[in-house]
Amino acid sequence: MTARRARRLEAESGRLIGRWRVLYFIVLSASACLAPEDEMTSVTWSVRDSAGVTISQTSGPVAGVAEWKLSARPAFELGAGAGDSGPYLFRVRAAVRASSPARWAVLSDGLGGVLVYDSAGTFLRQFGEPGDGPGELQGHYGMYGCGADTVAVAEGGRVSLFEMNGTHLTTVSLATLGRAVEMQGVTTDCRNLFLVEATAPSVPAEGELGALVGTGWWYDRDSGTVSEPVEFERSQVLGKRTTYQSTVILPWGRDASWATSDRAVFLGDGSAPIVEAFDVRGNLRHRITWDAEPVRVSPGNRARYERIRARRIARSPTWEELLPDLRGAPIPDVRPIFVSLLVAADGALWVQEYPDWAGGLWGLIRTGEVGDPPSRWLVFDEIGRLIAKVHIPAESRLLSASGDAVAVLERDSLDVEYVRVYPLDRSMGSRLTH
Repeated sequence: MTARRARRLEAESGRLIGRWRVLYFIVLSASACLAPEDEMTSVTWSVRDSAGVTISQTSGPVAGVAEWKLSARPAFELGAGAGDSGPYLFRVRAAVRASSPARWAVLSDGLGGVLVYDSAGTFLRQFGEPGDGPGELQGHYGMYGCGADTVAVAEGGRVSLFEMNGTHLTTVSLATLGRAVEMQGVTTDCRNLFLVEATAPSVPAEGELGALVGTGWWYDRDSGTVSEPVEFERSQVLGKRTTYQSTVILPWGRDASWATSDRAVFLGDGSAPIVEAFDVRGNLRHRITWDAEPVRVSPGNRARYERIRARRIARSPTWEELLPDLRGAPIPDVRPIFVSLLVAADGALWVQEYPDWAGGLWGLIRTGEVGDPPSRWLVFDEIGRLIAKVHIPAESRLLSASGDAVAVLERDSLDVEYVRVYPLDRSMGSRLTH
């Protein structure tokens, strides 16, 4: 295929996706307008203190919470598109928005790990070439913003800090801790890193349930000290002897989620509508709760799992061992209430409810297909009030959010990746009462 034909196909696919998205938002808006009056009831909010822990409770149906809506079209996109001279994105890991000046950084597995764009989406520079020297990146798996213009990039066994102009500030080795840990967040002053270690206390017997246990610490990189540990069940697994391992994925099993803010880490496993926040000393400080009933695993959910399993096995027979047959397996009766947490640039906590399209394989599958029901995210303000819900198209993966926009990872019909930034319409406001 010639370069000219590729560009023409890409442009045409972009127009088709844009037309579909406009239609999608028209239908979604019409559905909201036709919602029954009893679904528009107000929700109530209360807060109390219990032994030094602040408990924020939102009561009432989520239907009574205001909906923030994405624009039908992105304000701009990051990636090799029309009018942009930057490189193609490949296996995007993260997108971070800097505040001063307004810029975007994208972590990609392509050449030059970090790509920087201005506030209009124009490519500026890239840095973090492959390698293990100062300022180079190898085995990177995450990136987090801190300060006004700094990113912390998580690599294998270390963390590298850069300014968005490409200046390498420092590299922190995690090997000195004597544990196999991964960085999963950072405070806004860039000082404290949240590190997580996963262990299996015992291997479950064949066909029995087990769990990977997670332990998290805040690591003060200035003093070299760690906080009190925060322990949690990281994920449920099923005992099964395979060629390569002794446990496999448990469909609809619980998986811990976490996200860091300027002063805390939020944790939850979706078994209940509860998210807890631990400060940089490892102490529980805040518990956020809301009304939500578990959803039963339906025959349709099971059928979707079987279709996904069949497709995977067709591509590689190894999946027959790794994805259990539902017949006779101790599958949960209900699915987790939520699966993912994200802290927005304005400090709000975003919680993703378990999506239908995941087919019991959340973690392995992070996006749905065009035509699948959208993902619903709940938005809690800094004091724990449920203030809004946001629907994100199933084929889009939310990377970051702020008070006025979201950045999502999307692909065109040629499977080219883009980070697209959509404005948020918050005009409906909140119907919360005290």
